Amino acid sequence: MSRSICIHGHFYQPPRENAWLETVEIQSSARPYHDWNERITAECYRPNAAARILGAQDRIAELVNNYELMSFNVGPTLLSWLAERARDVYDAIIEADRRGTARFSGHGSALAQAYNHLIMPLASPADRRTQVIWGIRDFEHHFGRRPEGMWLPETAACTDSLEALAEQGIAFTILAPHQLAADDADGRHAARHATRRALDPRRPYRIELPSGREITAFIYHGGIAQAAAFEKLLDSGASFIQRLRGAFAADDHGAQLVHIATDGETYGHHHRFGEMALAFALRSLESDGDIHLTNYGEYLERHPATSTARLVENTSWSCVHGVGRWREDCGCHSGANAEWNQRWRAPLRRGLDELRDAAHGCFEREGAALFHDPPAARDDYIDVILERTPERLDRFLRRHARADSTPADARRALKLMEMQRHAMLMFTSCGWFFDDITGIETRQILQYAGRVCELCLDVCGADLEPALLGQLDSARSNHENGPTGREVYREAVAPRDDVVHHLAARCALRGLHESIGRDAEPLLGHEVRVLRLARAVDGPRAACCGSAVLKSRATLNEREIEFAAWTADGDVACLGRLIDGDPRLADGDAEGRARELVRGGFDAAMRLATSAATRLHRLADLPAELRHWRLNARWPHHIRAMYEGECTDWREVEALYAIADDLGAAAPEALTDLVHTRKNAALWMALGETPPDLERIGALLHRCEAMGVPLDAPLLETRAAPMAAAAAAALLDDVLSGPAVATLADILRRLRPLLRETDLRRLLDACRRRWKDDATIASHTDAVAHRAALGAVCDALGLRPPTG
Repeated sequence: MSRSICIHGHFYQPPRENAWLETVEIQSSARPYHDWNERITAECYRPNAAARILGAQDRIAELVNNYELMSFNVGPTLLSWLAERARDVYDAIIEADRRGTARFSGHGSALAQAYNHLIMPLASPADRRTQVIWGIRDFEHHFGRRPEGMWLPETAACTDSLEALAEQGIAFTILAPHQLAADDADGRHAARHATRRALDPRRPYRIELPSGREITAFIYHGGIAQAAAFEKLLDSGASFIQRLRGAFAADDHGAQLVHIATDGETYGHHHRFGEMALAFALRSLESDGDIHLTNYGEYLERHPATSTARLVENTSWSCVHGVGRWREDCGCHSGANAEWNQRWRAPLRRGLDELRDAAHGCFEREGAALFHDPPAARDDYIDVILERTPERLDRFLRRHARADSTPADARRALKLMEMQRHAMLMFTSCGWFFDDITGIETRQILQYAGRVCELCLDVCGADLEPALLGQLDSARSNHENGPTGREVYREAVAPRDDVVHHLAARCALRGLHESIGRDAEPLLGHEVRVLRLARAVDGPRAACCGSAVLKSRATLNEREIEFAAWTADGDVACLGRLIDGDPRLADGDAEGRARELVRGGFDAAMRLATSAATRLHRLADLPAELRHWRLNARWPHHIRAMYEGECTDWREVEALYAIADDLGAAAPEALTDLVHTRKNAALWMALGETPPDLERIGALLHRCEAMGVPLDAPLLETRAAPMAAAAAAALLDDVLSGPAVATLADILRRLRPLLRETDLRRLLDACRRRWKDDATIASHTDAVAHRAALGAVCDALGLRPPTG
């Protein structure tokens, strides 16, 4: 069949893990999801694994795994995250490639990707080689086969990048139309960019490389890709198909491939329901007798490239200036802040380039004493990253470490490898892509740079941070009075100073309510082994003291910590410190210390913190990720307590709701339903008391408002009216103090929707009569405040305060 169609999706997210804790922390801009990986998985990656095709009456006619019918690549850092955090999506992707291999004549639909999405033409030769090798090995680990093609990040290419692909046996890559130029009629390359002849995107091209190797390039249809990504072509699956079919040359009866490449996130995240248009198009094209739905590997086997072309050096698909977007203020930006400049990009690039080169020099010098072949060890280190098990680590060290290596040498060797890993992560392209140096993407790569500086100082004794900061001084934010790059860096790397406190606080919070085993357990990039733990409980008050050994899974570095925590009335106090001498928090008598904390509460915790020379963290002071973890750890306890009718610590529930509101997280619906029922029931009972306890009613209403509890009108209005009548009588009898009248005003403001017209009139009449009784008002300690409180009652009811 001469007419073929292929749709490629580049599915990718940058690495987002904290450089010290190796976990993705909560990102408030991704609300209501925990982070952007989680959000885009919900909006794109999962929907594409089961995309809906609608039939009659908009009922679902079929669910389609789009990955099975398209060509795709998934960034290695994203794929590893999916394997751990969204296993159903990961399994669907792996299965899609397996089925695609059967469907497309033995050619799987998945392509590899250069490992962490750095811009290959701007990378060092060593990094280019490692990025390709790591990308291939990562692919083999997940998909169980050798990749045929590789996606270059941002399709950014230079001859050296293509040589790196060809050297590792990669057969093809995908480029934008403007990245290839045709040879002239004599076989000589066109001399100028302006004289390039447009190439036909419906055929593959062979690029002959200086080494004598060659690689095939597919250039996607730019117009259709642009329309799908930015021009709402995906609003209609039928229009999408029509545009693809219309791209064939009617007068060409030879083999033609119409293909497009876009960000995979186009289908669902950037364009809502885009995955449905894609599913409809793929299924329709699959059943079209005049068209063959294919992937690149299958097409290349059937129709090898017969034409040659040359690469236009240092070009990409998202920068019309070549690769300027990742090194200078070239004019490319997101479009959201057109008046801003990106002059910060150049010093950021210079600073990180210098840091990379200096760190690599340290790696070569120190590595020569630790490894037989440092570059080969670096290339193989991906096997450890993919599966941080003792077996893989031992195999890596046996293969690459010198025979006389000691355990201390092994730790130094791993720190060198981690330094090199982070030195590549800090070049992830997203750090330069957007409009300002304060963006979360740039903060992320600066955090990786901070980790490089830390490891280099630790292993090599070289302090590389001052030189980096010197470059960042000239990188300034566009925000008014915005920070310099130095200030952004300082904020980005601040978590490195809190790693011990963060881990100790997690241990302490777990120790308050959970059993912690003596065996090593994974915890935030570490393994934790508890040495001692004592807990004391007195009703809703609890405390714990203990100590543990933390072992980094990446570097095998071990540290002993001690921790303590106390909780009551919804608040928490955590203490933690590195044991660099004698224990101070749990010295000798951990059980006695825990009991002391339960009895003495927060004051005792403060005294303990002072004596131990460590910081005390209240719940509100803890990092966002720890507060989020606290939510998820405590919600189930309160759900179970409420369902089983046990006593609930309402102060903690309210504190958790406050945290959830601050983080943009939602409480579980099961708990919310119970809270709503309990709070309305408590209000119903309080409103029915005679005389009404205004302070209690006011407090309950305030908590309902703070926790977002809607008032149950059918339940409460039957008691709101008698309460209002009792309040009116109390006003007439002058038995309410000024503060009590002010509380009444606050209650009536909240209960006003539940009050009848007659209740309003009765209250207004009572206010007017009391207002005019100057002698009675004058008898109050603060007559002015009392009269103001009466006016507030009227105001709460939407009535004009009395005059005269």
